[in-house]
Amino acid sequence: MAFDINPDDFFGTAEYTNIDNGASVSVAGPAIVFRSSGASAGSNLLSTLTDTDADQTTGDVREVVFALSEAIFSKMDALATADKSNKLTVSRNTFEDTVNNEFVRTYTFQIRLDPPSFSVKAES
Repeated sequence: MAFDINPDDFFGTAEYTNIDNGASVSVAGPAIVFRSSGASAGSNLLSTLTDTDADQTTGDVREVVFALSEAIFSKMDALATADKSNKLTVSRNTFEDTVNNEFVRTYTFQIRLDPPSFSVKAES
């Protein structure tokens, strides 16, 4: 099987819940759920991101970027070799900074492009 370029298959569908009135709506397509509220909590792409960290006014954008990067890496890493893209690769490196007593994680996204338009090359 070749790499599936369909965003819906990669990101999945999502359910958004209106916090004010509790109404929910299912959204088909490449929906990325930044908040884990609603019936789909735990199954969305960013299930590790808390509502507190994703809050648009008091949240932490670093947590959003980390959750998104980790989710994309994990999804790509879990694909069978035959299903991986040959035009998009994601790698991750982690090292311990003992001087500052912290870990440092680096994500590298490599996307092959067609010149001169800089459009993503077709899978081959």
